[in-house]
Amino acid sequence: MRSPTARPLAGMDQIPMPSCPEQAADTLKMLSETTRRSFLGRGLAAAVGVPAAVLATSSGAKAAGGSTLPSYYAGQTLKLFQEIQTDEASHVDILLIAIQSLGGTPRPYPTFQDITVGDAQQFLKLSNAFENTGVHAYLGAVGYIENPNVLSVAASIALVEGYHAGWLNALANMPLVPGGITYATSDTIPEVVNAVQPYIASLNDPGNNFPASFSTTPSAANDIAILNFALLLEYLEATFYFESVPRVFAS
Repeated sequence: MRSPTARPLAGMDQIPMPSCPEQAADTLKMLSETTRRSFLGRGLAAAVGVPAAVLATSSGAKAAGGSTLPSYYAGQTLKLFQEIQTDEASHVDILLIAIQSLGGTPRPYPTFQDITVGDAQQFLKLSNAFENTGVHAYLGAVGYIENPNVLSVAASIALVEGYHAGWLNALANMPLVPGGITYATSDTIPEVVNAVQPYIASLNDPGNNFPASFSTTPSAANDIAILNFALLLEYLEATFYFESVPRVFAS
């Protein structure tokens, strides 16, 4: 399965790889400021634009096999899934830049399984599971981040995951917040791994240099481990939408 193609975050594509710790710190600070403006201001989709491959999908809301997903406005459901698809591909870019800015090495692109679907209800089920897992995972990790700029980047992405999850929960006729409570809950590392493990055929990590884990002791090295843990989830989500959105909304 191929990796989804993502465009660099606006304004970040011309930044060189850092050659010293000071330059890495400046790059990460710029990234945190850019993501905060993009996510909390006019939105990341507007910042990067919608890739042509996304716009090439059908504008109709009718899903493959005759099953459909609800929509409050004509074409709205497809449009919002296209926005989510773009967001997740951009999250991959953001995390790659952040890891490299810290002098780290991004984890290999995994091999996934059972995430290419064409049935609307199965697609909604997986979308709902992945986005809610993302919210729980980020919330479980942010407390162990040492660098405030890394925290800003992670929190910005986590908020977007929350926006996605709330809409998907409503689309699935569920409470906006799982369990109908008034606060978000976090998952432990094993809970997150158990949730996504069925969809990962291989981490493509022969030397086990990038385990799906991180420490609960904050440190610079642990910040990179947290970002690589998040990158695994974003690779999964981005690939899922890249492969499945065109099939579910095929005319």
